[in-house]
Amino acid sequence: MPLGTNVDVVRVANQKLILDLIRQEPISRAELSDKTGLTRACITQISGQLIQMGLIRECDTIATRRGRHPVLLELVPSSRHAIGINIRRSRIHVGITNLVGELLSEATIDSKERPANALCEAAALEARRQLQALRIPQESLLGVGVCAPGPMDFQTGTILHAPRFDAWHDFPLASVLENLLQAPVYLENISNALALAEKYYGNAKNYASYLALQVNEGIGGGILLENRLYRGAHGMASEVGHISIEQNGRPCACGNRGCLECYASIPAILSGSSFASWADLMDALETSPEAQSLLCREADALACALSNVMNLFDLEHIFLLGDIAYKPNALLTRIAEGMQSRLFCRKFRGTSFLSCGAAQNNALAGAMPCLDHFFRPGTSASLPSVASKAEHR
Repeated sequence: MPLGTNVDVVRVANQKLILDLIRQEPISRAELSDKTGLTRACITQISGQLIQMGLIRECDTIATRRGRHPVLLELVPSSRHAIGINIRRSRIHVGITNLVGELLSEATIDSKERPANALCEAAALEARRQLQALRIPQESLLGVGVCAPGPMDFQTGTILHAPRFDAWHDFPLASVLENLLQAPVYLENISNALALAEKYYGNAKNYASYLALQVNEGIGGGILLENRLYRGAHGMASEVGHISIEQNGRPCACGNRGCLECYASIPAILSGSSFASWADLMDALETSPEAQSLLCREADALACALSNVMNLFDLEHIFLLGDIAYKPNALLTRIAEGMQSRLFCRKFRGTSFLSCGAAQNNALAGAMPCLDHFFRPGTSASLPSVASKAEHR
């Protein structure tokens, strides 16, 4: 049976479509009409609504040879805000961002050997302190974005059984934070959040399909396909760190054997070496045979896994993030060389498809699930002053 069209759903979809285009760059009403296929009258009506809501404003005009000069529309950065909470294995970043992704404040909480409930209370207390210090009213708050190591259940807002993340296993994070902060909470895998940050505010603005790979104490990947985050059937896709590169290799904390993370995470690659950090290794690269050997080992492991990802998804680009991106040129060159013979698609052979990203593993990454939910066409949230609690579920 054909389904009817809900007028409110269409209205919100059009508002989000226009907002997302304005987010990318100041744009005129005429250009919005050309890009969306909506009539000029419709664009005028919707832009008027968004101006009335305080979300956008008129700014510069475009010089033309004749006729009226088109007026550009831009976002009002201070019109809305999001709380960002980034839960890492050793610390938690808590911060406030505005509508254009500027990090207005940030603090770090030590999360070692503390129970999840106590950490949530500490994060909520810090978020409220920052909101008060910045004099941000409740009505301008979009909600709370949270990112953490996966896997996680996005439907219930629960962190599941991430390796080496025992304090948070089966923890109903979203509902706990919603009660503490009285705002909707949007939970996302940290690697997915970084992939979104790369799209919105980093180097991936001109790419529709790419991988953002983070290599720190663990390895995680976020994949966008045709500008949409790819989660898979159960929300647990893109676990690049748990691609097996050795059939009968080292046992992994996830229960598998031979996972990439066992060989190419920074603790794994530095184990037994004379280097305390990846930065120390790269600083010694020119003069240390040990550093050169370890870099080759790291590059070869990453090349093996990334070739599998490229052959499976046919991506446009790969962005490298995290501590591994320190002085990256030698590593990037070696990874690209190692991938060439493994790539099925000849188009990528001899071409540049690998570089470092700009996204940072901080509170802005935490805010990304909330900001993405607000802007992305196709999400259900409307654009009121205050989002209704848990409407995203």
